[in-house]
Amino acid sequence: MPLSRMESFVESTRTRCEGLLAGKPFCAFGHLGDGNLHLMTALQSPEDADAVDALVYEALAGFGSVSAEHGIGSLKKQWLAYTRTPAEIVVMRGLKQHLDPRGILNPGRVV
Repeated sequence: MPLSRMESFVESTRTRCEGLLAGKPFCAFGHLGDGNLHLMTALQSPEDADAVDALVYEALAGFGSVSAEHGIGSLKKQWLAYTRTPAEIVVMRGLKQHLDPRGILNPGRVV
């Protein structure tokens, strides 16, 4: 995420999360120098996790990333298209195919 958008993103997300979760605590921290954030909030139920994910990842569309150095992972797979174009996903799949032609590294994962 561009550093110039970080503060407004955090404040907007904090306001929306607190509204969604009836004022539960919200915390943002991370690697400000390279534009990576970690967001934490208390959930009232397991279903709240899906609502918070949607709130955060939809807000990232067009300027942020769902994941950084740890990769997308299977839990964030559904959100990848919010921050990567279809062409970028095709390139990711092509790189995976090139580097792992037999499909033995993390088979059945995102790409």
